[in-house]
Amino acid sequence: MRQLATYGGKSDGSSGWEGDFTKYYNEDGSCEVIRDNHAGLEKHIIYIGATPYESNIVYLKDYSADSGSYIFMHKDYLGISDESGILLEQSHFDA
Repeated sequence: MRQLATYGGKSDGSSGWEGDFTKYYNEDGSCEVIRDNHAGLEKHIIYIGATPYESNIVYLKDYSADSGSYIFMHKDYLGISDESGILLEQSHFDA
């Protein structure tokens, strides 16, 4: 099981294995923490009740935010809305 991944190159020119960002996973995949290794900030993503591929509700705390909020994924209409029901993103795909 993967527990962390580092990515984003080395924008500061330093050496070592760790990139600009490191993503940490829990064992069942329902939680991710993404760390900005330069700023020392973290983004938290919690998939409520399931894995990232099955969950319809996600708790998201962005890097500079003090607290997070819930977003809702509408897989039948391929959209994402916030707690107020405002559409944040919508996707359409052709065959």
